[in-house]
Amino acid sequence: AHASKLIGSFSALCLVYLFFILGIKCQRNEINFLHSNHALKNSFLFTSIFCALSLPISWYATTGMETVTFMLLISASLLGPLIKINLLLYIFINMALVAIRPEGVMFSIASAVYFGYRDKRYLYALVPIAVTLLTVFSHRYLVFQELMPNTYFAKSGDGGLRHLMSGVFYFGSFALSYWYVFLPYLALPYLLKRRLLTFSEDDFYFIGIAGVAMFYLLIAKSGGDNFYAFPHWRHGLVLLPLVAFFSFYTLFKLNLIHSTKVA
Repeated sequence: AHASKLIGSFSALCLVYLFFILGIKCQRNEINFLHSNHALKNSFLFTSIFCALSLPISWYATTGMETVTFMLLISASLLGPLIKINLLLYIFINMALVAIRPEGVMFSIASAVYFGYRDKRYLYALVPIAVTLLTVFSHRYLVFQELMPNTYFAKSGDGGLRHLMSGVFYFGSFALSYWYVFLPYLALPYLLKRRLLTFSEDDFYFIGIAGVAMFYLLIAKSGGDNFYAFPHWRHGLVLLPLVAFFSFYTLFKLNLIHSTKVA
């Protein structure tokens, strides 16, 4: 129990550091694949501060659950190549992401394909990702004679309308508490109309918010979590750093937050 809490706390610190170093690298024009600009730099730095001050992240970091570690691995998988992390480290991050929660394969594959399109070395990660996923499912089937965990059946129930309504309610209550999840989507028409966003320079933004929307639709379909057992909407919390990042990026593009300078 103490070890898992230590890992969770360390993961929370690494999460803060990851976004901080991304901001510093962006300031120095050392970001891979993306166009460095004040909105990108400051969004990374503001997200670092957000992660450091976030009560839900701090709370789950000390519970002994894997939530914050999973959150860190998602962010590291999707953002690590921007700072040219070692390829073996990148592969390890994605294997750990799949091993901790098999749904992490969505982020691992998306990351490998996105960055592999720009640098073919990242496509090599698809093989260990597939092997890890196959190993997890093989172990489940050999031990439990099921591919899905018990929590899946507990949440899915009969899969009927009541289950779907439960998921919609879960996401709705999550979105009311973390209202800024809607900010990029509400601002998108205006940003496009004023040409504050372009598909050539901001492709990561469009792909990112589309991926976030898809993930939350899957949460709604899955029925969510028991809020009393897992407060702060644990299931939706894992993308909170990315949601904050895209929200800050939107605000900077709208020029609602003045840019800051890093020495």
